[in-house]
Amino acid sequence: MGWVQKELWRQSLKSIEKISLIAVRLPLSSPYELSFITVKELKTIYAKITFSNGATSWGECTPLYGYSDIDFITAWNEHIRLAELLMRKGGVVLNKDGFNHCALWTALHSNSCKKLDMDKAIPMVGLLQETVNNGLLNTLNAQRDKGYSCFKVKVGVLGFEQDKKRLIQLQKFLFSHEKIRIDANQGLTPLEARNLAEICDKSLVEVFEQPLSIDSWNEMRKLSKESDIDFMLDESIIGMDSLQKAVYPYPSCNWVKLKLMKQGSIELTHQMFKFARDHSLRVIFGNGVSGYLGNYQEALLWHELQKYGEKTANNAIESNGFLKVEADPFSNLLTFDSGTVICNEWRDPDFSDCEIIKEWKVDKHLIN
Repeated sequence: MGWVQKELWRQSLKSIEKISLIAVRLPLSSPYELSFITVKELKTIYAKITFSNGATSWGECTPLYGYSDIDFITAWNEHIRLAELLMRKGGVVLNKDGFNHCALWTALHSNSCKKLDMDKAIPMVGLLQETVNNGLLNTLNAQRDKGYSCFKVKVGVLGFEQDKKRLIQLQKFLFSHEKIRIDANQGLTPLEARNLAEICDKSLVEVFEQPLSIDSWNEMRKLSKESDIDFMLDESIIGMDSLQKAVYPYPSCNWVKLKLMKQGSIELTHQMFKFARDHSLRVIFGNGVSGYLGNYQEALLWHELQKYGEKTANNAIESNGFLKVEADPFSNLLTFDSGTVICNEWRDPDFSDCEIIKEWKVDKHLIN
């Protein structure tokens, strides 16, 4: 079922003067390997809302089919439909999948993001992705040199035997203060997941993420019960109903992954963090498939989410998609420094002065 943010309408709806939707292609510096796709570029939707007092706000949506049921065209068309409803001041019921509306809803909330704390550098996870010229140990050392102490390694891409060999090797390389996050992106069978879990050292493996397909609730419950290590669900978790499935009738995981873009609003993100805390679920926050704007808003929100307690919220953020893009209209918003991300003061982008954006632009939809 959809949900209606009535308070949002009372605060903002009447003051909206114009909505602009802009779709761009953001090429990546190097391919990003997932079990179900190799990502070479981000197809990103930006929403700009202009209010009657002249103020503007921005939001981002970067859908990835397979990560969600929503592909780029579906998200683009749904944003157009919702923008037209907003301009007509009509009531809107939102789909539970945040990728249908996240650019518009984060734009409506972005002023509250701007007011959040910027003082603290946020610890961030480093990605271990080998290349032809750079093996696992060299990749690990390169990430150490950048200041990371928590690393993510992908499995389900190279095949089970290779994944097993890599995990055994990687755990031997780790220092005692370092942790790894293993992410399968739904790419394993239950038997493969169980066999890989058996070679994991709980003192080194922080969490094993989404080993099975999205709807494998019973298989995940069995896997979690039989294994000593912690499992996390990501793609399975969209709205509150899926979060409830993660704990009822008994837990299918110890951790869940939440993302501002996937949840679609700051309000729902808060609700889901609170639910996780109240049900002893730990949370990892952040989107690795996003540009600077989406990661900036997540990084600011991360500070506020700490109020849900260290056991729930105080983990290395995964808002590292901005490090993967070659260029970005919001690239001034974040700075990477020694394994952390730092939020800079807000500055609106100027698309007209950014020539490379004109080359990437797919379409522009203005609603007056």
